[in-house]
Amino acid sequence: MAITWNDYINSLIDTKDIPKLKEALRNKQIVYFYGAGLGKTTLCNILLDAGYKALEPGLFKEATGPNYIPDNNCLITFKLQNRKPIGVFKGSKDEIHEWVNQ
Repeated sequence: MAITWNDYINSLIDTKDIPKLKEALRNKQIVYFYGAGLGKTTLCNILLDAGYKALEPGLFKEATGPNYIPDNNCLITFKLQNRKPIGVFKGSKDEIHEWVNQ
């Protein structure tokens, strides 16, 4: 069964943060994902591949915990829920762009 972008992102990000994430991506802001659980690197790679700017603690040796915010104009931080993604997203960049611009 194919997993939609909407299902995938909702399995990682709290639904109350979805509008903030969409706005940040629309405005070309750098977003920073942190939190216990799996999926940060994959999520960042998917968003980077779609042309958005996404970061996670693994990119910074000095990241010591959830309060770390990279000093590079990163204005939005998102805590991933403490669970695994529901599956592998294999959709297109267009699906992500459409979601961001809804």
